[in-house]
Amino acid sequence: ADVRDIELVTFVRTEGKVSQRTELVAATISEPSFKEREAVMRFNKYNPDYYITFKTYLDEDYHTDDRKEKVRLAQQSFNNDLVSGKGADIYFSPYGELDFENLGEKGALADLYEFIDEDSDISRDDFVQSILKAMEYKGKLYAVSPDFSLNTIVGKKSLLGQYDKWDYNAVYELAKSHPDAILFANSNQEKNLDKFMAYSLDMFYNSDTAECGFDSEQFIKLLELAKGSGTEYDSSADIGELLTDEKVLLYEAPIIFWYNTQLLPYYFGEDISYVGYPSNAESGTVLRYYYQWAVSGQSQHKDGAWQFIKSLFDDAYQKSCFYFPVMRSSFDDEITEAMNYSGRSKTDLANGVEVQLHAMTQAEAEEFRQLVDNAKLVYKPYDTVKSIIKEEAEYLFDGVRSAEETAAIIQDRVKLYLEENN
Repeated sequence: ADVRDIELVTFVRTEGKVSQRTELVAATISEPSFKEREAVMRFNKYNPDYYITFKTYLDEDYHTDDRKEKVRLAQQSFNNDLVSGKGADIYFSPYGELDFENLGEKGALADLYEFIDEDSDISRDDFVQSILKAMEYKGKLYAVSPDFSLNTIVGKKSLLGQYDKWDYNAVYELAKSHPDAILFANSNQEKNLDKFMAYSLDMFYNSDTAECGFDSEQFIKLLELAKGSGTEYDSSADIGELLTDEKVLLYEAPIIFWYNTQLLPYYFGEDISYVGYPSNAESGTVLRYYYQWAVSGQSQHKDGAWQFIKSLFDDAYQKSCFYFPVMRSSFDDEITEAMNYSGRSKTDLANGVEVQLHAMTQAEAEEFRQLVDNAKLVYKPYDTVKSIIKEEAEYLFDGVRSAEETAAIIQDRVKLYLEENN
């Protein structure tokens, strides 16, 4: 029989050699969606030094009768933790839930440019430049999103091509020249005021200098346009038919997928103009972020938090984004894929016509890139000035005051607010 040597081996645990990962806390007011949890799970699976847990301030069952009170208490609890130094390492905000610009100015957030500039794997040039610039606030990068979409206003080129400048004088002239039409479908006075205010307030005030001009002719026309837009169209009517027949003049167009730009001309039955929202920006096209991430300025583990933020920009994650990726190489790849699209699988209905989507042409690619490159406006839900305007506009809509009187009161209230908070 074979005789084999048997050796007894003893394994001894050496102190300090066992890898223990550091916990990073990601705070958010409401529950993160599966997409955000997926990003965290991916990081937790592969990062050898850190793992992330969520801290949520709002219960899942907050969609009840006392919803507003629950949201208020959640915000208060979040703010208390932030002030007391019990905040998190990372902050997550869906749909503009947190005012990152305000938090950044108060020193609660780190400037992510400091991490990007010191990182050998990533640089500012790697981003789609218009998107990176739009995510800035006063030269600092307090929060980022891995993807984005566009919103704009479109209309018939035959109607809108005559306007050299798309401001409220032009919108007013368009409305007055088509007295039997309405500007937007399925809207009313309050909704149209929201549309006009969402991206146009930079035309009327500057929070840094405490200057405002709400008693200007442009703003008075904005109020008159909102007041005169109370007619709602028949919800059963076809939107494409209304736009083609010029019963509705303008269309708010979300651009979430590349082929949205192919469908839009079919709604109007002719060539269209992307005029966007009236504003001081060169382009009225709006960038929308559906969720954003930030690093706490108080965190003891900023380097670890940055490792997570950075993971949102790698090729694998960027290719998985639901909307348009913010990294230039991934964005370019998406354009290339659209130009190689076979056109076999996707169709849509517009204006009663079945549209067979086709591969993006070179001209369409250039038009789309131009929309993205020129986009400057960003949706921002936080603005006390908006609340003041909405309060006073109620008196206008009820016929208690004229547009001029309403504008004068708004001017006085906003000026006082800006002076007190400058």
